Formats: sequence, C-alpha cells, structure tokens
Amino acid sequence: MSAQAVRERVAVDEGVAGGTIVRVDAGGAGAAGWADDVQGPSAQVIDAVNAHVAATPAAPLVVTVTVAGAGRLEEALVQAVRGIVGTAALEISGAGGRASTVVASASTLSDDVRAVEEYLLDEARGGYTTGATIDLRGGPVEGRADDGAVLVTGAAGGLGFAAAEAIAGSGRRVVLTDRAGDALTSAGERLGMPTVACDLTRPEQLAALAASPELEGLDAVVVHHGVGASTRFGADYDRAASDRSLVLNGTTVFDVVELLLPRLRPRGGTVVILSSQAGLTAEAGNGPYCAAKFAVMGYVTSLAQALAGDRIAVHGLCPGPVDTPLMRAAFAGFAIDLGEDPEEFTARRLAAIPLGRAGDPQQIGASTALLLRLHATGVVLAPTGGETLS
Repeated sequence: MSAQAVRERVAVDEGVAGGTIVRVDAGGAGAAGWADDVQGPSAQVIDAVNAHVAATPAAPLVVTVTVAGAGRLEEALVQAVRGIVGTAALEISGAGGRASTVVASASTLSDDVRAVEEYLLDEARGGYTTGATIDLRGGPVEGRADDGAVLVTGAAGGLGFAAAEAIAGSGRRVVLTDRAGDALTSAGERLGMPTVACDLTRPEQLAALAASPELEGLDAVVVHHGVGASTRFGADYDRAASDRSLVLNGTTVFDVVELLLPRLRPRGGTVVILSSQAGLTAEAGNGPYCAAKFAVMGYVTSLAQALAGDRIAVHGLCPGPVDTPLMRAAFAGFAIDLGEDPEEFTARRLAAIPLGRAGDPQQIGASTALLLRLHATGVVLAPTGGETLS
C-alpha cells in the first residue's frame, strides 16, 4: 500500500465544536500486511494526535475508527488506536484536555457516531469522559420503541436523580422509584414526574412496581440504585457490609430487570444499568462492591447478546468517583479502614484522578441520556476522569 493510500485512511477534522476529530478507516486491514495496515495508519494517527496536543492540549480530541469486520488486522489497528488515544488522554489531562476513542462498523448508524462524538466534544455533558473507548459495533437494534415511559431506580437522589433529570429534560416521561420517603416525593415534585415507592429487596413491592399503571407504555429501564460497602479482607472484614453490597448492587439489579423485561418485549426498548469503574478494575478495600459491579457488567454483556433479537438494547455505565454523598461516605469508609483522616484521604484520592477532580452528577446524567438514544447495543461507557482507561 502506498503512503498516499495510508493517508487516505486517516483524516483530520479540526475546529469541530472546539476540538479535533481524527477519522480512521480500518476497513479491510490485513489485505496488505502489518506494515501497511497497522504500522502505517498507526503512525498517521500518532502524527495527528501529536499535532493536536502540540497546538491545543486543552481541547477535546476524538478518534473514530471504522472497521469492515473482514480484515485480519482490523482489530490490531483498533487496539493500536486505543493505546495512542489512552496515552494522549493521560498526557493532556493536566491541561484539562480529554481524548477518547469511538469504534464503529459498516452497520453502525451514522446518528450513533454523531451523537457520541458530540457528547465527547461537549464539556458540559462529556467533560468527565476521557481515555474511554465507546464501541458501537453491537447491533444496531432497530425497531425498538423510544417514546414511552422510562423507569429510573434510585431516583430520589444522587446519580439516579441526575439521570431522571437529564432524561426528563430530553422530553421523555420519567417514572421515579426509590424507597418511600420525603426524598422520593420531593424528587418527583421537582421534575413534575410520577413516583412509585419500592424497596427493591422486597419481592411483594417489586411485583407491585412491575404492575403499576404508571409504567403503561414502558420502553426503557434505567437501573441506577446502589450502595457503597467498603471493607478490607482480614480480621476486620465486615460480613454485613459485604452482604448488603452483594444484594443491593447485584441481586436487586438482576431482579428488577428480569421482572420488567415482559413489559419491554412487546415494543422493544432500552436497558441502562449503572455499574462502576470498580466493575472494570478491582479496587483495594472494595472486594464485595467489586464483586457485585463486575457481576453486573457480565450480566450486561450477556443480556445485550440475548435481547438484541427482541429489539431491546442493553448498555452499561461505569463512572469513576462522582461528587455525591455516596462517594463521600465511601471514601470516609476507606480512610477509616486505613486509619487515615477522611478529608485528607478524599483530597488525595481525587487529586490522583488524571483530570484532578470528581465527576459532576449532571455529567453522569447526560451519559445516561446518551446511552438511551443509541441504536447500538452492549455499549460500555466509562466516565472516570481518565482513572480507568476503558
């Protein structure tokens, strides 16, 4: 393959929404060989990324790779690009810059690619997403409904409320559920949306939720409830905290999704499940939490494959530390386990994030809203500030 042909496979779009998009055509890689199909395009991507970093390190960078699915070396080029972009994300984080990879196939809808690129370039929505790979090759799931009710669990506060707020802001009808109390009532009143109180650990309340008339026309389930449960292995291991995490972060996720699938199947729809960066990378002092979150991601993967034929898309959301009471409590627990001051531990922990800060709940809400609109399935979105390169 000639140098000119290599250049034609890598195109740079500068000044797009204040950032840069590098587009890589990996289709058919393997026909010529490693030097032409991996080494050559990789060098071109490196040059393009270097030019962006040298000129505008604080501006967002998106590298979109499109594969045909037939070439022997396509996946090698995709992984090379991920390595380049992940490195750039780490190097420009100090300047506030962000870089992520989008992977598409010939069957990926252009609307999905455009929606993800716009999200990544938008600081208000994608400002905590860097070093991420958003793989859109699953699907598309066509013919699914996307104009009915959206149920959001854990919606009384934190990331659940942020998701409900973002989804309601997009024009969807949202039904908020959480344990009964003033927080849930207030959340519903703030959004002008209906609420259904439910303790997800109680089967009779779950059954009542599934049968609620408020869920008429349901076509999306957003599972955003969860608890922190830090405990270290050893003599001081907290079995009660461990069991609580396994139930609330794992079992109830499965229970609510499986119970509501019959309501989704007639029209199709979308399921978005909140996991965590601790569902992608293990964390010391967080064994039970990691167990549940890793399990949930395995469930997302298998469910996406199983339900595509039912016109139901399934996605996983894996945020890093986000500034909520849950995060503060979790960090305090880590500090106590280590015999450290919670405030000092939290400050040090947040400073270690490449972007140097926790995420904003509204950014995670925007991430949820993005996943709801995609036609692809099996997407894993990890807004972690660069702490986990996904």
